Amino acid sequence: MRGRILRILIGYFIDGKHSGIDKYILSFINTIKSEDVYIDVLTSNSNQEIMDQYVKYNVSTIKIPRLRNPYKQYKKMNAIFKENLYDIAYFNISEAFNAVGIYSAYKNKIKKIIVHSHASDVDVRNSAKRFILQKLNQFFKSKIAKWGNTFLACSKKAAQWLYPKRIIQNNEYEIIYNAIDDRKFKYNEEIREKKRKELKLEDKVILGHVGNFCYQKNQEFLVELINKLDKNKYHMLLIGVGNDFEMIKDKIDKMNLNKNITLLGLRKDVNELMQAFDIFLLPSNFEGLPIVGVEAETAGLPCIFSDKITDEILLTENSISLPLDTEKWKEKIEEFTTKKRLTGEELGEKIENYYLENQKRQFWDLIKFAIS
Repeated sequence: MRGRILRILIGYFIDGKHSGIDKYILSFINTIKSEDVYIDVLTSNSNQEIMDQYVKYNVSTIKIPRLRNPYKQYKKMNAIFKENLYDIAYFNISEAFNAVGIYSAYKNKIKKIIVHSHASDVDVRNSAKRFILQKLNQFFKSKIAKWGNTFLACSKKAAQWLYPKRIIQNNEYEIIYNAIDDRKFKYNEEIREKKRKELKLEDKVILGHVGNFCYQKNQEFLVELINKLDKNKYHMLLIGVGNDFEMIKDKIDKMNLNKNITLLGLRKDVNELMQAFDIFLLPSNFEGLPIVGVEAETAGLPCIFSDKITDEILLTENSISLPLDTEKWKEKIEEFTTKKRLTGEELGEKIENYYLENQKRQFWDLIKFAIS
């Protein structure tokens, strides 16, 4: 790329640890970084760890007030847009009411305002609070449709959650695949044997789960599920951290399942641990389109997904979605125990849409108007 400097503002980086949005933003930056592209990233959680994450990308982070202070956030956003002549403002969000930055970009006449939906509901356990937030999301749909001018989503379900009927019915949005580096996740027998030996689980059927411990990911269901399975045969690995971690740990203790479930916390070797899994489980209460599911499918694993997740996640013949019923999941796990792992061309063509090379093309299409 040669020519004038292209200035892009991206929101919102969460914590750099376990957010799918964070993974997506880093992938986007890694693809388009160039001496001719200047990028700022918005975050409400700026700390040294996040700063260090961006050093290698030559990207600046800008701290903004949290959404609970919308007026302060609006004032800060206005100041940011007045100080910087951005060509693109790119907002990655999970709810339509997270619209302060979008409105500020609109008022400051940013040429290209991209809105990208990454979820399909509100990650709140309290049902009354969740109902109120769902109504707020519904109200703000038409607002962001007015203030933005480019609309993206990770799945059809995510688009329906964030955008009004006009945008959906007229196909005024584009699906951006939640791509992964497929080379890291494709099946490797040597890594599988090494990891299973490290875990001392060579003789077990390993049920694996990766996700932030929260209402959305629904780890409670998995604890109930393992309690119904043959405890001499199956072992469950739960990878991740989050607000519900201690609650899930207490539930495991109370149900006397410590010998049957291992909490691995935050890991940097998820791709290798997936080689050790025999079956991948994701019982989410809702999703946009889970990157971790694509990773598990790329590893060739038999996968069981909640039917609350969009069917677009069913990318291989080894994947199925089920209602959140522990008896049905138990039966399917027992059936999948002898299911053959997929490798190479057996994975099929649908999954290739989610490989990194395809996403790189989509990223460049997003910004090409500004460099033509």
